[in-house]
Amino acid sequence: MGKQQEQRTRAEARAFAEEFIYTPFMVGVDIHEAQARWDELLERVHQGEEVTITKDGMPIARLIGLEQTGQARQPGRLAGRLHYGDDQDADAEIERLFLGSDPFPPEAS
Repeated sequence: MGKQQEQRTRAEARAFAEEFIYTPFMVGVDIHEAQARWDELLERVHQGEEVTITKDGMPIARLIGLEQTGQARQPGRLAGRLHYGDDQDADAEIERLFLGSDPFPPEAS
């Protein structure tokens, strides 16, 4: 592929990416710039923006924030809601290892 054709292909890909991938709340930065401004980009993501990292003008990664559920974890929240059948017998060897004698007994001479 000639240099001129390669540049045209990249320009077409860049135009496609800008038209169909980028949104008004999205920030696009080159990979080297992203490395230098990582903390700032993470703060922007935390504020609700999306950051697209590009290499040679092509999108290669997208940073997006995690959705917060708004609920703190509550220990015991499922207490009384989980039931196990009576046929849940533990393997005797596993039970012995967890509850019984030393799992690594001294070797007999």
